[in-house]
Amino acid sequence: MPDTSAPAVQQLSQRPIPGAELERRRVENAEMIELARPHLEWLSAAHQDVAHMVALVDRDGVILLSMARELDANRTPRVPGMGAPVQLANGETIGAIRLHVATDGESASRLLVVAHTAFAITHELKRRAQSQARAA
Repeated sequence: MPDTSAPAVQQLSQRPIPGAELERRRVENAEMIELARPHLEWLSAAHQDVAHMVALVDRDGVILLSMARELDANRTPRVPGMGAPVQLANGETIGAIRLHVATDGESASRLLVVAHTAFAITHELKRRAQSQARAA
């Protein structure tokens, strides 16, 4: 079991991920991706006025799902970013929401929105786990 007291995913994975490995990770994290998709769409739409990238990453920092507007993928690592962890009901960090914005204004309010997005996904994962436990 990974150390959940460690900071959440700190940076995006810089190593290339072969297609089969990425697909395996997406299958492994299908529930998190399903729950995160509408939140990432909302987060991206909320930042439509600036170049940005919103991403869901797994516990290793591999991008599972991303949405971007006018952001050069080759520059993404140099664009300031922020993130917040997504956790299971037991507190284990399984991924993170990342937001990279090509501006340095309003960072506190943007971080609050990113943190709330991760909280909403974590809450839904916990709710589903509780429902499944009751049904069993």
